[in-house]
Amino acid sequence: MADFPIDPPMAKMLIASVDYGCSEEMLTIVAMLSVQNVFYRPKDKQAQADAKKAKFHQPEGDHLTLLTVYNGWKASKFSAPWCYEVRPLVTVSCLLTHSLMTVPNAPPRRTSSRRAT
Repeated sequence: MADFPIDPPMAKMLIASVDYGCSEEMLTIVAMLSVQNVFYRPKDKQAQADAKKAKFHQPEGDHLTLLTVYNGWKASKFSAPWCYEVRPLVTVSCLLTHSLMTVPNAPPRRTSSRRAT
């Protein structure tokens, strides 16, 4: 797990996801947790933001709510206008950052200058 450029609990979740057959979903959740908050709640539109966020709410927890947000954006073919339609809920930059983190065959990101032994 030390070779993963993420916190050990996240690495453990990714490794365990292989046994459960949910690696793609877990990678999405880990990526969504690795970027700044995707929810945007301006003071002058808090009620509107809360109502829009409620449409994505999953009673099983926040991680599945994040997965639902990403899957909604994915279903829209990663449309920037989709983000503005659900705005002030989802920030486009966070979703774009997430999509870059989950690109197949992307080179691994190293966050530490520590060398493997």
